Amino acid sequence: MKGKILDYNIQESKGIISGDDGQRYSFENKDWKASELPKVNQVVDFETDELNAKNIYAQTVQQSNSNSADGKNITFPLISLVSSIVGIFFGLFAIVGIIFGHLAKSNIRTNPKEFGGSGFATAGLVIGYICVIIWLITMLFLGGTFFALLLNS
Repeated sequence: MKGKILDYNIQESKGIISGDDGQRYSFENKDWKASELPKVNQVVDFETDELNAKNIYAQTVQQSNSNSADGKNITFPLISLVSSIVGIFFGLFAIVGIIFGHLAKSNIRTNPKEFGGSGFATAGLVIGYICVIIWLITMLFLGGTFFALLLNS
């Protein structure tokens, strides 16, 4: 059964675990199977004997490189979106947004359990491509205008 340590008294070497079934189970240090001492709020796996916990193992909690509510990494999609938005004002940043948007989409396709933010990546790509197209049209127009001025002088 899984549960969480509610209390642990070092002096008495006793504690209480709240099981996933809603019951509370007492335990003693002799039933603890991990190398470090029990800690409050630590997730554990254990067996029960009436209202006592036996053979208690600490569960390791995997740390994630996450910045989203569902635990998925959305760093590249956010960089894509922010860079593309900045690219509205400073055109070349949109290229960074496009690059990170494609990297994000690739990560999401290859490992959807770890990477998220597909909507952010799509928005970053769309805004980035629109900015680059507008930037190119503007440069062509300004270049043509400059070239026409040179021919007229």
